[in-house]
Amino acid sequence: MKVIYIEGNDSEPVVKDIKGDLAELQSLVGGYIQVIYYHDVAIVCNEDGKFLELKPNRLIIDRDRNLYDIICGPMLVTSQIEDGSLTEEQIEKWKYVFS
Repeated sequence: MKVIYIEGNDSEPVVKDIKGDLAELQSLVGGYIQVIYYHDVAIVCNEDGKFLELKPNRLIIDRDRNLYDIICGPMLVTSQIEDGSLTEEQIEKWKYVFS
């Protein structure tokens, strides 16, 4: 499945083609996963990122322009559809948003 991977705050979003099984997702985010449904995508991150004091990666802003969450540690952006693969339009949009 095509996803956007963002390793850290100072890194650019990178498109990756992954299998998307649980072990791979956990490996990419460095631990147990948490899924945050955000607009038309799902953000996969380390569920203990804040507790483990991983470095902040990206701010998540809600539709009213308020801070919703802070992602700490590596993150993936996937589609909310069953196979999780992003469309080309989603890739363009979310690479821009998270750049």
